[in-house]
Amino acid sequence: MSYFNFPDIDYANGSVLSSTYSVGNIFYEKNRHNLFLFQNVLNETRFRKGSIPSKLDYVFTSEENIISDMNYGAPLGNSNRVVLSWKVMVVRPDQAEQNDTKFSFWKADYNAISSKLNIVNWQMEFSSKRLRKCGQFLKISC
Repeated sequence: MSYFNFPDIDYANGSVLSSTYSVGNIFYEKNRHNLFLFQNVLNETRFRKGSIPSKLDYVFTSEENIISDMNYGAPLGNSNRVVLSWKVMVVRPDQAEQNDTKFSFWKADYNAISSKLNIVNWQMEFSSKRLRKCGQFLKISC
């Protein structure tokens, strides 16, 4: 959790209410296109008398739906910020799906594979063919 002061970012609607070159817009675009993080705080987190409520606290996760039961609790002491609490879904390694398939790549006869592939004139076979046809040719030939 971190403190951000980007009131122009509207995560609920996926928009930024400021110019393309504003700090809030740059932060939003970097998150959306480069970091691929999910923002989980949907309501305002700061309430100060005489001011418009704002969302200054965010909880970013690298996966969607691992945060549940986001609670916005009463502020502590004289604070004007809510206390956030949530549940995080964690999967123990022994509970994760197991894929026990193991391939013995070291047993392959790479010389025979290479010889078979060198027989085909790939330029001629793939020229003027669409991707799907090339894939079909590979399945039949190899």
